Amino acid sequence: MSRPRLTAFCVFLMMFVVGSGVACAQELNDAHMKFIHGYNNEFFQSQEQKMMEYYEFSGQLMNEYNKNRHE
Repeated sequence: MSRPRLTAFCVFLMMFVVGSGVACAQELNDAHMKFIHGYNNEFFQSQEQKMMEYYEFSGQLMNEYNKNRHE
């Protein structure tokens, strides 16, 4: 090999580019997973939780309706 420094530099550069790509991909994957978990927690509640919220809401409406009807 007539150019050992150039070869070493190219190998180092390739390793740096590949390593940076792997680190960037992992960070993007982590951010995506955080977003998905947050989205699911916000918009996809369990059926039991939805039913409890519905019962609370409908109970308040019925109480207001009965109170207004008797006044």
